[in-house]
Amino acid sequence: MLFRSRTPPQSPPVRLGHAMAYDQARNRTVLYGGTGLPGSLRNDTWEWDGTNWTQVLVSGPGVRHSHAMAFLSQLNRVVLFGGEDRFGVLLGDTWTYDGTAWTQLAIPGPAPRRGHGMVLRLGMDRLVLFGGRLDAQTLADDTWELIGPRAASANAWGTGCGNLAMAPQAPPVIGATATALVTGSPSMLSYVALGFNNSYTTFGGLPTSLSGFGMPGCWLYHAADLAVFGPTAAINAIAQQYALPLPPFAGLLGLRLYLQAWAPAPAANAAGLITSNVMSWDIGSF
Repeated sequence: MLFRSRTPPQSPPVRLGHAMAYDQARNRTVLYGGTGLPGSLRNDTWEWDGTNWTQVLVSGPGVRHSHAMAFLSQLNRVVLFGGEDRFGVLLGDTWTYDGTAWTQLAIPGPAPRRGHGMVLRLGMDRLVLFGGRLDAQTLADDTWELIGPRAASANAWGTGCGNLAMAPQAPPVIGATATALVTGSPSMLSYVALGFNNSYTTFGGLPTSLSGFGMPGCWLYHAADLAVFGPTAAINAIAQQYALPLPPFAGLLGLRLYLQAWAPAPAANAAGLITSNVMSWDIGSF
């Protein structure tokens, strides 16, 4: 076993208290700031491509040390938070770096601090920050998450029975009202059931035929975990609208809901009910 020096011809000047993060989008490791010797703070940006260091001449978040950096995959950018400036003032600002420029994010966040840790939470598309020093006497033990923007989406598939159908309208965005259009109800009345799962129910795998319940040609596409939400509101003589207000809660981001409409139809079958196709809502921030 052998240690081998890999010091390239050009490299960042000596320092401590700097931060580094691997930029997955550009296959680069990014370094920013730190305390130089003797005691001067730095505001330089460097990149390591596995072979060479290159200084990137861009305006950055200002001189600082003891900050934290991590890559947020949703943004495809390196994120920097906090640290301490040349006057000993703790910082609570958030910046992103895309390989061309540093951009400050005007978002609320943790209290100013230094010496904290921050990492990407794999599979969840969010950064987790923990701890740090809040002042000369106080160490923090709080945990924060930074969740990047996530696009909302709505998709419909499958086949209804008796001409009952669902179609997307307003997408499911937190802080707004998501809506879906229901058509084909013979009585201008319909209900919508919601669920989290479209793989199985107590009746078996999904989708499953409802023929055994007196509804030939009708299908159950999701487990109605949230039971029935409705009724829908009439728009005109042939359509109704289902609306679900979503609170401005970031914890909903990425949640998938399944929707299926039901309508009374006494002449359609023995059960007197028909069902629609199925629609999925992926909750997002825009």
